[in-house]
Amino acid sequence: CILAFSRILFNDELIIAYNTSSTQSRKSWIKIKSGAQKTFFVGIYGTNVSYQVNCVNDTHAIFLDLEPMQFVILHGL
Repeated sequence: CILAFSRILFNDELIIAYNTSSTQSRKSWIKIKSGAQKTFFVGIYGTNVSYQVNCVNDTHAIFLDLEPMQFVILHGL
């Protein structure tokens, strides 16, 4: 599974995510701040991050595809 959460720090949003599997890639949607309308995130930590941002009925979410045991921190721009 993917352990993930979103935090707002000084009006900036951070996404922290970790794939707990040691053998399998994982994909998951993570809810982000509603109304953020961010479509671009930059990696602060971690490499080769694959993501997609989607908004449906004022619910914003980011879709992450993480390699085994991959840890990432993303910053919304």
